[in-house]
Amino acid sequence: MRTHTDQTREARIRELIARLEGGKDVQARDLKIVLGAEQYKDYKQCWRDQKELRAEEKPDDVVEYEALLKEALFAHAKFERYSRRSSSRSNLIINRSQKATELQNTADGAFERALEFLSEAAGRDPTIQRWFDRNLDFAPDSLLSIDPVGMPRAVSSRSLDNQSSKRTALGLLSKREVKLEVLRDALERRAEVVVETEEIAKREKLRSLMERLREER
Repeated sequence: MRTHTDQTREARIRELIARLEGGKDVQARDLKIVLGAEQYKDYKQCWRDQKELRAEEKPDDVVEYEALLKEALFAHAKFERYSRRSSSRSNLIINRSQKATELQNTADGAFERALEFLSEAAGRDPTIQRWFDRNLDFAPDSLLSIDPVGMPRAVSSRSLDNQSSKRTALGLLSKREVKLEVLRDALERRAEVVVETEEIAKREKLRSLMERLREER
């Protein structure tokens, strides 16, 4: 297997990082050469962790909240459709203001029930946060609101109001991103070793100087 000096290893790590950042792939054997046994083991473990994350099932509370939200969105859509209709149908005069208010109240009530359920679920299990596209802050002045835009979305939702990607919210990384993280970490560790080595050299130089000065007295 090909080996590297410290200088060529750093250059090679930078080269592989640039390749990955450019959208290209890096073979496992190339990683193994520049990382060494211990860091390559870390890479393998990191990728195993990622595969486990992908196999994780959506919690029951998230499924239940999505069902409640679907009902609320349906009620809101019904209210909006009614609001766009003409003022009369089949020659019957309709009290549109009263009917519209009733439909809006129904939708608002459905949104409130969904949000209350989610608040209770988050109280039982704070880790449920990772399954949602925004901060589950239920304080009166929070950014959540009882309307289609202001309601939290599960990260798997295809809604245009979903504010984050599934991969980001769940901490999912592609295999290329895992390789990038490991290589960047290796580069950072090397920089720390270089700084530490330089500091040791400076302290040794100072110690030698002080000893020489004492001898000259």
